[in-house]
Amino acid sequence: MNKKIAIIILNWNGTEDTIECLNSIEKNHFKNYKIFLVDNGSSYESVKKLKKLKSKKIELVINKNNLGFAKGNNRVIKKVLDLGFDYFMILNNDVVVGEKFLSKLFDIMKRDDNVGVVSPIVFNYDNKNILMKTNSPGRFNLRKGGGEPWESDLHQIKLRKREFFVDYTSACCWLVRSSMVKKTGGFNERFFAYGEEIELAFRIKKAGYKFLINPAAKIWHKGAASSGRISGFKIYHSTRNMIWLERIHATRGEFLLFLMNLFFIKSPKNVIISLIQSNKFLVLISYFRGLIEGLFTRNNEFNNSKYYKIK
Repeated sequence: MNKKIAIIILNWNGTEDTIECLNSIEKNHFKNYKIFLVDNGSSYESVKKLKKLKSKKIELVINKNNLGFAKGNNRVIKKVLDLGFDYFMILNNDVVVGEKFLSKLFDIMKRDDNVGVVSPIVFNYDNKNILMKTNSPGRFNLRKGGGEPWESDLHQIKLRKREFFVDYTSACCWLVRSSMVKKTGGFNERFFAYGEEIELAFRIKKAGYKFLINPAAKIWHKGAASSGRISGFKIYHSTRNMIWLERIHATRGEFLLFLMNLFFIKSPKNVIISLIQSNKFLVLISYFRGLIEGLFTRNNEFNNSKYYKIK
């Protein structure tokens, strides 16, 4: 068995963040890893800087176009599976990792073959002791929109000393068992970005695997470094993909409750949020575009195993 961990990092015009991330990995106590650094259609200057990186532990993969988070990762997951890696990590380029985070995650994975994914706890890069709300662990709730925070009091999560089970975690850092992905498939490539980790988490649960968080493993996430905190891109994809996720996994009763929540709670809230943005019209149009495509795209255009098959 290959105990080396393959670390997959996607870069899209975020070279400075990527270099800081790579530097933090290099300081880790666990040294048995190989990094697959994937440039996802960045500018010429960004790619030029990445090509200057000199390390035997880094293999640079260059995509001519931005394939999105889902497809960009799937292509390299296929590569690392073919190379025989038993474990791989999905890691955002805009994080800084703790010195022991790799060994702490790997220790949990070795202990239980039923654990499919292990994640660290995620702190705010700008406020080092504050947990990232948007990266908090989650639980499934198909009546509201796929998922919701696992625990409302983030301080209680920070106080935990031992690992604990959740339904899913943010894909900003996943240590993944390769044998699991051979059964579940990878990320749904039609999602492109946002919500793909929750959709995959449903398939992981159906396959009988578990998610764990080890609070002894820590990372610090900048968050939204490539797409902006509120942008047309983000609100379009997150809205569309949330509806697609519901259409794939919800029962009829759950989907009806979700629609009520969507139209009477989520939509008014999102319209208000859109109107207070500086680019309000773009954000508003993007929201309604995501809403329409989520509801009216034909089912076979997003719900098909070919979209997450590792090929």
